[in-house]
Amino acid sequence: MFIPAYFFIMAVCASFAFIERDEAEKNRYEQLAYVVFVMVMFCIAAFRPIGFDNDSLNYVALFNGQTNDDVEMELSFNLIVDTIRRFTDEPRVLFVVYALLAIPIKAVGMARASRYWMLTLVTWMGYYFIYQDFTQIRIAVSTGIFLFALSFHARGQKGVTLLLYLLAIFFHSTAVAYLPLLFMGAKPLGKWGTWVLALLPAGALMINLLHIDPIVMLPIPQLQVRIDLYEKLRDSGVMGDEVNSFNIVFLSKLAIFYFILWKRNIIAERAPWLTLYLKVFVYSICTFLIFSFLPVMAFRLSEVTGVIEILLFPCIVYAFREEVYGKLVVVLYAFMQTIQAFVLTHDTLNPDQV
Repeated sequence: MFIPAYFFIMAVCASFAFIERDEAEKNRYEQLAYVVFVMVMFCIAAFRPIGFDNDSLNYVALFNGQTNDDVEMELSFNLIVDTIRRFTDEPRVLFVVYALLAIPIKAVGMARASRYWMLTLVTWMGYYFIYQDFTQIRIAVSTGIFLFALSFHARGQKGVTLLLYLLAIFFHSTAVAYLPLLFMGAKPLGKWGTWVLALLPAGALMINLLHIDPIVMLPIPQLQVRIDLYEKLRDSGVMGDEVNSFNIVFLSKLAIFYFILWKRNIIAERAPWLTLYLKVFVYSICTFLIFSFLPVMAFRLSEVTGVIEILLFPCIVYAFREEVYGKLVVVLYAFMQTIQAFVLTHDTLNPDQV
């Protein structure tokens, strides 16, 4: 029953998105609707039945001290577990704490960076909530911090941004992918910058097709531990050998990206941080393609920055004279993403409860 109920919640949120107005200051009813939906998502993440998915069982095992020697958990996870166990042996508290850390800060980050709050919520619910906040709870905290940090990044406050990115790494090591973003600015793109941004995905695709291994370019000890694990899983057959770079969802992402890039001057009039969003998105796409020979690695590194879709794709609304058409594109994409999210996580879900 969970999946039909989830689609119903998304549909209700989408209906609010279609009547939402483009205003910098939301009225109290719009603010209330946003808060209610955020609270619903928090309750889903924090109080879903333990055992509904295999990830929750793994976290319970880790909470109870049944560690996996192949995976070294972050210091933040160990500190949270140790603190909780001083007061209770109930593993449920672990999920509540991580939901409290990830979802409110993500909601604040989205509200600070978007004028279409409900449409942004629908985009988040379409994939990243299911794949991260509902399952990969440690990464969810990192991506929440990242979305919150973007408003500081866009304003050129590099010191605060660096501290927030380091905090994200504290919660999950793959957040090291955020550090190169510090070299990206939010100034409008010139002619040559636009061409570079447009051609980078093609270059990454070439690396993908030529099967070039860039691992030697990443001499980061903490990250190398995870890379070694991913290679071991791949070689043992636990995970696939390759990523399908030409699936409909990925091609849809590229189509939306190139449309926004084409209409960037119109959109940027009402979305001043658009350039930064586009750069981060290209970075995510290139990471996905370059590391596709290690599927888990490709998904993990690309998706910690791929959450930029939550802020970027709703900007497509500004490219349409009748904004309802832009909203329709975003909502349809979000529902398509939801299907992919459940397909990707189907091995972790309990079929008796979905």
